[in-house]
Amino acid sequence: MLDEPLEGLAPVICEELMKAFSELASTGNMTIVLVEQRIQSALDFADQVIVLERGRVAWSGTPQALAADHDAVNRLLGVGGLH
Repeated sequence: MLDEPLEGLAPVICEELMKAFSELASTGNMTIVLVEQRIQSALDFADQVIVLERGRVAWSGTPQALAADHDAVNRLLGVGGLH
């Protein structure tokens, strides 16, 4: 379980960490639960997405389905949305 591992880090360090997480996930030997506010990094990494709102599941599906659901992006992911 990774709880906001990118918080406060320089972009180059974030890229290296996400690359390392992807390599770990690709082995197929573990499940990685990533909680992250850098939305695009999280979506690029994820196979499945769960968006929580006040402790309840507000949306779940694939990263591609979330990116295509503009209403959900605007409603659940705030002002920044996806870039």
